[in-house]
Amino acid sequence: MSHRSQYVAPRHDGDSRRARLIITILSLLAILSDPAARAQVSPAISAYLPRLTDSSYASHVLGLEEFGTRYANAANVQSVTAWLDARFRSFGYTDVAYDDFTSGSSAQRNVIATLPGQQPSGGEIIVCAHYDSYASPTTVAPGADDNASGTAAVLEMARVLKTYGYTPRLTLRFIAFGAEELGLVGSSHYAALAKAAGRTIVQVQNYDMIAYRPHGAPNAIRIIWYDNARDLAVQDSSVIRRYTSLTPILSTSYRNQSDSYPFAVQGYRAFFNIEQTFTPWYHTAHDSTTSLNMAYGAEVARSGLALLLETDAALTMIDPVDHPAAYALEQNYPNPFNGMTMIQYVVPHSSSVRVTVTDLLGREIAVIADGEKSEGVHRDAWDATAQPSGVYLCRLTSGGFSQTRKLLLVR
Repeated sequence: MSHRSQYVAPRHDGDSRRARLIITILSLLAILSDPAARAQVSPAISAYLPRLTDSSYASHVLGLEEFGTRYANAANVQSVTAWLDARFRSFGYTDVAYDDFTSGSSAQRNVIATLPGQQPSGGEIIVCAHYDSYASPTTVAPGADDNASGTAAVLEMARVLKTYGYTPRLTLRFIAFGAEELGLVGSSHYAALAKAAGRTIVQVQNYDMIAYRPHGAPNAIRIIWYDNARDLAVQDSSVIRRYTSLTPILSTSYRNQSDSYPFAVQGYRAFFNIEQTFTPWYHTAHDSTTSLNMAYGAEVARSGLALLLETDAALTMIDPVDHPAAYALEQNYPNPFNGMTMIQYVVPHSSSVRVTVTDLLGREIAVIADGEKSEGVHRDAWDATAQPSGVYLCRLTSGGFSQTRKLLLVR
């Protein structure tokens, strides 16, 4: 992991200071005058987050570290998977399964805990991390940061949802992948089978090395995104800002070096979080809990829980509705946004619909939709990465109907 490039939003050096000041003032006025443009925080989601505790998160990390090594070809690999199985079951999960595969001549397995959804046809959300570790020699590979820290996040999210009786709309799968250090073997096996079976995986949240933050280091977390899922990364960034103390940083580093990559290759929307300050103890015998910041790792886990809950709720809002009564343009989401946002609108019957984005001077910036649309709820993305900060207007027109919403782009 030597290439550590960081995504930087395009700059608009042609903007004058005066223009940027005007944009800032307009943005602030929009936030103050339009409640829909303010940061959206759900009290229901917020209520779950304190239940994900630093101490419980740390207990999972310590439990995994105590194995001494979790190297995929070590003699204790089945003991590790049995521990993970028992951990999920201790939270109350009854649907815990092994997904067996091989790496070379060695038997390996993924561990999967499932929380069934009320609307399984809507798809599933996968929350995952790899549990194996590596160091040289492999007999001493505590792997506290890489990747007990990520696995602990998956376990802790699973614990909170089950313990406090959350009933999801979509099916949730919490997966601990094996043999990541041998070349993403477990996740590649699983993603290929999912694709072959035609499974609808709405999003994949992957956590890999999320607990190293030394004193004085930025309280930031990187979001590694893929070309087919930048909107998901933008949503994760928005969630992190709204629900945690962390600063999100979008990046394309390490794309093919973690378990989200095989899902992206198969066409699924995925991302992974990784610490902003990279541990100096990577793949060494010194990767122990003594170097970790458990509060930081738990905060990353809370951001994952908030994203999962938001997606589980949001996706049901865009399911087709029976005979909608009227046209409607919903507020874009997220709003404010910093690159990409989702625009949702309702069409009561098959008709010609036009959805556009203009600036405050009425100049057309983008055409979101223009043509025949079927009855139901539609959702389209607007990629505004090439546009400067400011207030924009989204307008839906069809026949004699017209509705406008304010969109706030903030760099």
